[in-house]
Amino acid sequence: MDAPQSTAETPDHDIERNKDVAALSYAWVLSVIMLVLRWKSPFVRFHARQGIVLFVISLLLWPIPVIGQIAEVPVLFLAIFGFVMAAQGKRVDVPLIGPLCRGEWSMVRQSWRAFVEQVAALFSKESTPSAPPPSAPTIPTVPSVPTVPSAPPSPPSPPSSPQL
Repeated sequence: MDAPQSTAETPDHDIERNKDVAALSYAWVLSVIMLVLRWKSPFVRFHARQGIVLFVISLLLWPIPVIGQIAEVPVLFLAIFGFVMAAQGKRVDVPLIGPLCRGEWSMVRQSWRAFVEQVAALFSKESTPSAPPPSAPTIPTVPSVPTVPSAPPSPPSPPSSPQL
């Protein structure tokens, strides 16, 4: 007698069956639709979550006048990267977005802290002169030489009378 067949899909079958849908989940609002339509597929959920994060970032950046539109370019490249990886059937994290989707906030927090510290260091260097670091060698200063006062200017000569 044959063993009953399992109705659960294997990971390879899930990927092969859903890679097109997972790729479409990087087309901004379609990420939400694909997540709802194929929520049982782990492969689609993986890529749709990344697509939703990119979609939300895009929504937050778009209203910002010039800088927002410039910042959309890297978001677009990340979406294209995710689209290509999903279409090829690969489960690859989109840089910076993948850990964020998995809830790995520590890496994001560390990156943000390092960025803020660098920006603060730039502004503190520009606004106040800082002392050299303690490990830096000190440069000896040359004592100033007193200057000899110069002679006072001579009084102006009386005007000469015109000759006739």
